[in-house]
Amino acid sequence: PQTLEGAKTLVQQLRAGTPFQLVAQQFSFAPSASTGGDMGWITLGELKTEVAAAVEQMGPGTVSDPIVVPGGVMIVSVREKREPSPPKAKLKLKEMTRKVAAGSDEATWKRAEQAARLSRDALRNGCDGVTRAAQRSSLEVIDYGEVQDEDLGEPFRTQALGLSNGQASAVFRSDSGVHVMVLCDRENTGSDIPTLEQLEDRLYDQELALIARRYLRDIRREAAIIQP
Repeated sequence: PQTLEGAKTLVQQLRAGTPFQLVAQQFSFAPSASTGGDMGWITLGELKTEVAAAVEQMGPGTVSDPIVVPGGVMIVSVREKREPSPPKAKLKLKEMTRKVAAGSDEATWKRAEQAARLSRDALRNGCDGVTRAAQRSSLEVIDYGEVQDEDLGEPFRTQALGLSNGQASAVFRSDSGVHVMVLCDRENTGSDIPTLEQLEDRLYDQELALIARRYLRDIRREAAIIQP
């Protein structure tokens, strides 16, 4: 209760114009205190559930009410918001295909689809087995190597993005024929994907914050009030 009341007082001071940096450096036990509470750009998914719920309702330049979290109380100031960039992926793909001439009748399309299904069903060991599976129905194999998903046309992009590593898509049609996409590997990319170093730094900061809270708790538990 005492901590919460103190946090409410700090919120009033912040909303009255006291610089957030000064308050964080003086009162915060979080690792970010050394930088004036600056956490940089961060996604909602990286925040505690209680904090994320509050931040989602806040606008730039606002200060939250005190947020009770396990081990303490947090005050958050939102400096700026931006929409996350669309997710991107670098894909390593192979394709089994049979061309179908323009103007072919439905029976021709059906035969091509049946041949593609036989090869798909014969696929073993993911991309390593594509050539052998394609030979079953004399399908052509296309090796895309590595390609950005945004460089694939439709319906190829949608089919490829729905796959797990080593998985084959259902047989589908395009203007040029029938196809089966096989995903060899996938790497998510984009500015909103944290690097390994960033993840390690955040985990380290969380561990430091936990140690600081435990240390403060122990000090309070062992403290004695001496009166003259």
